[in-house]
Amino acid sequence: MERERAFMSDDVWNTILHNYIVPYRHVNSFCPPTFIGHKDGEPLLNKKLPDRLLSLAQEVPDMRIDIYSHGLLLPKWRDRGKDFMAFLGSLPNKVRYLMSFHPRNHDWTENNYDPVVDYLCGVLRNPPPNVEFITTSHKSRWVTAEMQESWREKWTGLPITVHCNCSINPWTGRIESDVKFNGCPYGDFGHWFFGVTGNVIACCLDLEEEIVLGNVMRDSPVELFRRTEEFYAQQRRDYADKRRPANGVCDDCFGYDRQDRMSLGTAALQGQGVA
Repeated sequence: MERERAFMSDDVWNTILHNYIVPYRHVNSFCPPTFIGHKDGEPLLNKKLPDRLLSLAQEVPDMRIDIYSHGLLLPKWRDRGKDFMAFLGSLPNKVRYLMSFHPRNHDWTENNYDPVVDYLCGVLRNPPPNVEFITTSHKSRWVTAEMQESWREKWTGLPITVHCNCSINPWTGRIESDVKFNGCPYGDFGHWFFGVTGNVIACCLDLEEEIVLGNVMRDSPVELFRRTEEFYAQQRRDYADKRRPANGVCDDCFGYDRQDRMSLGTAALQGQGVA
């Protein structure tokens, strides 16, 4: 990635919490209001994660929390005296811990999940009543069918849901993948996506924040709500009319090859009023 690595500042977090999460959490009426605590990063890398979740729980104890994580850092947190699962169990919120299985890294080095499995097997013998455990493997050249089966066998008899996620391609065409969508997966405007600097972006697949609808530190929530709604409405129209999306990051979701769109350039983005 070319975008700078960073953690969200307290000012940006507090603005999102008080100006967006709290007042807008019930706008989406077809699913329980849910906070997802990451954006193309491993949430357990952020030492402020417990503080952020505590502030969320104090403001909206009835909001569901989803934590997507590769799980490899769980034993390290415990060994430092900060057991993350015990912490999640102390919250008033209902929590889903969704652990993705990453047996290999981009350079084909292997990850050792044995300490993670041992840790979670201990937790799952007496799981926190408010925490649901889900683990997934991604269908890709990194994860073979044998790896998936071995992963499922590790959780036999334990209260954990195991499935293969065939719907999400986190690389959005930057790394070869056979995963394709059938239109915009977020076209129902059921999510609001915040980047680390407070940018409101199109979706979690926009890794480089190519489509920025505004910024929470500069624009009003009402205006950002309007822009986001308009953006997804345009995606729905483009898909229904079989038009090619003007935004390159959307190509995979509409079934286009990313290389074919490079000539579109930034002018197409600016022409739609999207910086």
